[in-house]
Amino acid sequence: MAAAGYTLTGTLKGNLHVSPKGLLDRVITKAIYIDTTLNALAAVAYKILHLEADTLVLGGYLITDVAEGAADTCSVGDIAASNTHLAATSLNTTDTVTALTGAAKYYAAADEIQITLSAAITVAKFWVVIRMIQLKKS
Repeated sequence: MAAAGYTLTGTLKGNLHVSPKGLLDRVITKAIYIDTTLNALAAVAYKILHLEADTLVLGGYLITDVAEGAADTCSVGDIAASNTHLAATSLNTTDTVTALTGAAKYYAAADEIQITLSAAITVAKFWVVIRMIQLKKS
């Protein structure tokens, strides 16, 4: 059964699957707001978003709402590499939008999006925005 709005014609071979309610082609945006005045963060990696298996991460943004006031940085990555999606980027300029720089990445197995901080962060407030598509095979 095709999702609403799709017309399938011709001969189809192989394992064809259209996810329920047409979600196969919809971009999901997850926005995580991190306010370090409420919970100070140490210079380590923090898991901020779980990715189900068969997820395609398209990109996203790091948006600094309130600057840290020091030359501290944040990287956005996954379990394999701390900078998969964005290398160390300053948290020291208010109202800054930085696009994630890594290419789109397909996660066949479940994984985590994580941030890695260069120093203890106690003042900054920032968003990590991830755009992705959840692909389900079954």
